[in-house]
Amino acid sequence: MRVVTWNVWWRFGPWEQRRKAILTTLRDLRPDIVGLQEVWAGGGENLAEWLAQELDMHWTWAASTAPERWQKRLGDSTLDFGNAVLSHWPLIDRAVARLPSAEGDDDGRLALYARVGAPTHQVPFFTTHLTSDLHASVLRCAQVTALAEFVAAHRGGTSFPPVVTGDFNAWPDSDEIRLLGGYKTAPAVPGQVLLDAWEYADPAAPSATWDAANPYIAPGGDPSVRVDYIHIGPPGPGALGAVRSIRRAGDAPIDGVWPSDHAAVVADLRDTPREADQSKRRLQKRTAENRTETEAGGNHVNEPLYVRFQGTTRSPRGHFPGIFALANGLARDGRLSEEQYRFWRAGNDWYDANYANPSDLDPTVYDRELHPGAVAWFKTTAVHLIDRVDGYLELLAHHEVPCERVESASPGRIIYEDDDQVVVVPWEPDRPLPLGRTTAEEEATGP
Repeated sequence: MRVVTWNVWWRFGPWEQRRKAILTTLRDLRPDIVGLQEVWAGGGENLAEWLAQELDMHWTWAASTAPERWQKRLGDSTLDFGNAVLSHWPLIDRAVARLPSAEGDDDGRLALYARVGAPTHQVPFFTTHLTSDLHASVLRCAQVTALAEFVAAHRGGTSFPPVVTGDFNAWPDSDEIRLLGGYKTAPAVPGQVLLDAWEYADPAAPSATWDAANPYIAPGGDPSVRVDYIHIGPPGPGALGAVRSIRRAGDAPIDGVWPSDHAAVVADLRDTPREADQSKRRLQKRTAENRTETEAGGNHVNEPLYVRFQGTTRSPRGHFPGIFALANGLARDGRLSEEQYRFWRAGNDWYDANYANPSDLDPTVYDRELHPGAVAWFKTTAVHLIDRVDGYLELLAHHEVPCERVESASPGRIIYEDDDQVVVVPWEPDRPLPLGRTTAEEEATGP
């Protein structure tokens, strides 16, 4: 799972050219979730909405309730200012918290929460923008305390740790960053720890997100410093949510235009438990080995391999139902918890949006008389679809529904094919010609 945080510098500078550079950067990064600060809206346009449409993402935003200080800087009282979240997956909950302000100087600082319906787990995601006055550490500590309480109120109901992003306008060793982390001093909320993801960075990697090399800030003579952060709670079961890598982005001009006065921060997080990752690697290894063996045998040179995830008990129709049908049955029978139901609904919606339903293109494909026993198989090249199966396997294992994975170079007579899948009528009524098989129990326990 790729997470990005970025202060996009409102409507300052060459904003029309900059927003194109911002879009180009995000398109190249291909993030799953993005926290944005200094988002503008006005004249019927919203930067977050425009980016979401261009990137085919979901979005939400929260406008400052006191934008006057910002509006005066541009001399335009019609522009709004706020934070936003973009997500590759549906957003299933949202909340906003007002942060403390200095007496007589409220500039409407906010924290925005969005719960992301990722296929394997819901992700509690937060983004914020703290006051920028250099001398205002005491105020930022108060804002961090309010933010930490906001996180505590919305982090539950999922195994995935909370992800907190934003422009904190604070040095890494400042009181406010240490207070938010809660592992170098007492935490703002007792027992709540939020790890600075940069703890996992390459020590030699450039870290400053407020960088004197950026021409937008160079004239001010400020030192280079990291003020933009991704914090994440301790990893969940199986190292769920653990930081895999982290780096800067958006830290160079695009077609001569710097995207923002801040660099972005990009973190890759583990989005499935470690055991599922091991299972995925076994699948990839077996697929490569099977392809090599098949080509070496000379019987199916260049023929693709296929994979199917299915139950181990025949349905009344005589075939082995796939995992989607099995999960749908649990939902239909009312056996899913509230969290499981939200996962199932978000997962099905994602698959509906990301690959074709053969029946929509050929209504006869599953006709029992024309195509008895017809079933769908993924192509092993459809990694983006196979990667998201793990959550369904975990769901079914929780309800003690046994499943297996079957691989084949020739599962049957192909009656439908697209880039990601085939639908076949099996060669034999019992089983396809297998190249390998792994049960759900082996998936869970490893080799």
